[in-house]
Amino acid sequence: ARRAAETFEALPAEAREALEEVLPLLVSVDTAGEQNAVRRRAPLDDLTGTPAKRNLVETLIAARFLTTDEESGTAIASLAHEALLRRWERITLWINTNRDLLRMRARVEQYQAMWEESGKDASRLLPEGLALEEGRKLLEDATLLLDDKTKRFVDTSSKHQKEQQLRVTRRR
Repeated sequence: ARRAAETFEALPAEAREALEEVLPLLVSVDTAGEQNAVRRRAPLDDLTGTPAKRNLVETLIAARFLTTDEESGTAIASLAHEALLRRWERITLWINTNRDLLRMRARVEQYQAMWEESGKDASRLLPEGLALEEGRKLLEDATLLLDDKTKRFVDTSSKHQKEQQLRVTRRR
């Protein structure tokens, strides 16, 4: 944790600020059990979209805080050790601040995975109620936590629900 903090503090200010954009891609919450923070794999291109993010990610890779690999021909990266999630104060503070939003994202992503596995069956979209409200809240309050696919999934779910409500209203 000390070495991570020292490496991070040696970066220029804009690279340090990019951590807020990179962490959502690298951290998730386990939805089972105690809902601890867990590492997440992310496409390297998503992590290095700006010069500041690229500087941050390349520095963390060089210092071995991030590892890289390839998955289906796509370069990916993840935190090297889960211990960083518990020991590096900057990350633990971010996780504690965003824990509820991370839980919501994890639940929405579970629905999204089921929807995609079903061949995008409309009955597998976010159901009306808590799940859909959590998706909408994420779109409004935590758009940085969502990738483009998840944003489209929530938007599709929301539109589908509105269409369903219109059909019920017309029948009445």
